[in-house]
This record gives sequence, C-alpha cells and structure tokens, in this order.
Amino acid sequence: MTTLRLRPMTDTEFAVFRGRVVRDYATEKVAAGEWAQERALPLAEMQTDSLLPDGKGTEGMSKKT
Repeated sequence: MTTLRLRPMTDTEFAVFRGRVVRDYATEKVAAGEWAQERALPLAEMQTDSLLPDGKGTEGMSKKT
C-alpha cells in the first residue's frame, strides 16, 4: 500500500501554481469570448489575487482532514 503525505507548498511551488492558474484562467476567458486577449492576464491576476489575498497563507487554502 502506498502512503500519501500532504505538506504545505513551498513559496516556489506556490509561485508556479499561481502562474499556471492565472495563465489557464486567462486563456479560458479569451476562448469563451468573455475577455479581450490584451486584458486577459491582468484580469486573471486580479481575480486570482482577490480569491487568494494572502497567497498560500490564505485561510482555507488547504485543510487537514
């Protein structure tokens, strides 16, 4: 049986995660015709940061069960 261990993200891991989330969200919004390409990244960054105002330290970002 394989053991699964959870741990908090490092700052570097969170930066990679955030970058991927922002980029993918912007791409989806442009593809859906909701945002213009030239505004997509700043809008995606703004929305992502509003949902995770304290980055990886945002309350509820990870939960131990």
